[in-house]
Amino acid sequence: MAYKNLISPEFRLDLGKYILEDGIMVEYVSSADAHADWARINLDEELIGSVMICSGDEYSVDLGYEDEYANLLTGTIEKDQTPDWKEIIVKDDYWKLEACYVCATFVKCTPQDIVRYLLTQAGITNYELSVENYRDTDRFVVENKKASEVLKMLNTFYGISVDYYFRKGIFYWGCRPAQKDIYVLDEENNILDMEMYGSMWCADTVGIPWIHHSDIIEVEHTLYTGYAQAKKIVIKRDEKGFIRQSIYFVPVEEEGI
Repeated sequence: MAYKNLISPEFRLDLGKYILEDGIMVEYVSSADAHADWARINLDEELIGSVMICSGDEYSVDLGYEDEYANLLTGTIEKDQTPDWKEIIVKDDYWKLEACYVCATFVKCTPQDIVRYLLTQAGITNYELSVENYRDTDRFVVENKKASEVLKMLNTFYGISVDYYFRKGIFYWGCRPAQKDIYVLDEENNILDMEMYGSMWCADTVGIPWIHHSDIIEVEHTLYTGYAQAKKIVIKRDEKGFIRQSIYFVPVEEEGI
């Protein structure tokens, strides 16, 4: 288990030629169900015009304490932002799958075969796929569909339920990144509030940048105690000016699911 003494974290926007820690307002959303992580970044008036941002610039959104920052989101700034770049919407590399259209017929292919093809067509070379032994299909036809749409179709066509998403520039399909530590959420140290939200629990916490969606966590609270899997993460500044993180999670029976 992993414990850390946490205070109020801060966001950092790394644009290569600029590293911004002040004058930015950031809202970050990460969800396993949405497949893509994104962030909305607003620049203060004094930064507009003094910071030159261009479509195609590489960026990194980080959250941390003093000199210890953890990466939340990495990618390339897309076009179609506000003219003065006052507000910037950034996404992970899932946009490449949304921008890639596919016309193809697959014969005697496993879902992994098709996923590899989609990733290649979208220019994605860094990925990890499930080693599950899925059946071949006789024929699977795709007619001018986005690669992101085809990924959803695969679950229906093969009768499977596979999660997929990016983490630190790597695409994962049917598997999770290796997790070194299981972080503990407890009401004495880092849980500020907790309640049911639909079929999930939602714990409002201080910023914990080391916890990502799909991670296994341990919760120690009067409402629930046990292992859980994070399903959605929202990080933003509250009305008092403090960075807060909402962790939506579902209970699991054991730590190594």
